[in-house]
Amino acid sequence: EFAVSPTGLLAYTPVSPQRLQRQLVWVDVNGHRDPVPVSPRPYFDPAVSPDGRLAVVSVLGPVQTLWGYDFARRTLTPLTPPNVGSSQAPVWSPDSTRVAYRGTRKGFRNLFVRSVDSSDDEVRLSTGENLQTPSSWTPDGRSLVYIEVLPDTASDVFVLPLDGGTP
Repeated sequence: EFAVSPTGLLAYTPVSPQRLQRQLVWVDVNGHRDPVPVSPRPYFDPAVSPDGRLAVVSVLGPVQTLWGYDFARRTLTPLTPPNVGSSQAPVWSPDSTRVAYRGTRKGFRNLFVRSVDSSDDEVRLSTGENLQTPSSWTPDGRSLVYIEVLPDTASDVFVLPLDGGTP
C-alpha cells in the first residue's frame, strides 16, 4: 500500500511482521470462541475432518506446509515435509484417514494425497503444467473432484478416479 505524489513524495503503510500471525479458534454453534492451544502462526486453509477429531491447516513459512491438529491430544504436527515444496488447499477424505492437497513440486502445482497418520509418503495423483486444486472427494472416497485452470477455458471441474482411471 503506497502512493507517490507528482513531486516525488512517497507515502506508504509499513508491513508489520505480525500481520500474518493468526490464532486458531474453535467457534461453536452459539458463537462461543475457544482458542486452540497452539502458538500464533501464519495459518491458512483450516479444514476439520468429517469425524471432528482432527484438523489440517496450512502454515506459511519458507514454503507453505500442511500441519495436522489432534483435538484430543492438543498437538500440532507436520503432515507434509518442508523440503519438498509448497503444500496447500487440504481436503479430507470421507473416512477422515487421508488428505488430498495441492503440492508445488518442481514448479508444477498438482494433486497429492497422504494419510493423516503419516504412515506413508505422499502420493502424487496427477501431473501437468496447469494449476490443479482439490475441491472434494466423492462420498464413497473412490474419486477426487478437482479444479484445473486450463489456458483455453479457465477453471474446469474434473473427477479423478483414485484407482488409476482417467479424469
